[in-house]
Amino acid sequence: ALDVDPDLLASRGPVDPEVAGAMATSVRHRWRADLGLATTGVAGPDPQAGRPVGEVYLAVSDSQGSAVRRFDLAGEGDRRSIRTR
Repeated sequence: ALDVDPDLLASRGPVDPEVAGAMATSVRHRWRADLGLATTGVAGPDPQAGRPVGEVYLAVSDSQGSAVRRFDLAGEGDRRSIRTR
């Protein structure tokens, strides 16, 4: 329900920096907030759509646009550990 473009999701998949940015922008718009935050990633135990376990994107959106940072948490332990981080 984040109104992410279905074509973007179909072409890039859910674990993607552009998708994370679109999610954060949608959050900001939907709740009429100054900032929108979003995360997407693969916590495991198995890879997802060609993305390795531990690949995570954190996005923040404001009126100037969005910024996305990638985190590689593969060595951080199991699914619970990755989700906690």
